[in-house]
Amino acid sequence: MEPKRFYGRKKMRGLFLLIVPLVLGIAGYLVMWLWNAILPDLLGVKAISFWQAAGLFLLCKILFSDFRGPGKRMGRPGFNPYQMREEMRNATPEEREALKEEWRRRCRR
Repeated sequence: MEPKRFYGRKKMRGLFLLIVPLVLGIAGYLVMWLWNAILPDLLGVKAISFWQAAGLFLLCKILFSDFRGPGKRMGRPGFNPYQMREEMRNATPEEREALKEEWRRRCRR
């Protein structure tokens, strides 16, 4: 069983090494295309190269994002809306009402 898990991890690492440069390349090209299509005429700035666009994309990603997936951005750390939905489904009516009351108390202005 362990060799399969190790093989799967190795396979995912290889897939990661293929996908990341591909995504960065597409994003860099998209930034370059948008910049060169809009900003030189609008603001009078110079056109940029692919590498400048890729660097700009990475800089913006570092400054304005956290490199986490889409499910990790909601609420506080560790908050999982799917887990909460499952807890509500499995709760007794009394527990469900207590949870609703707790959220009403927290969200009241």
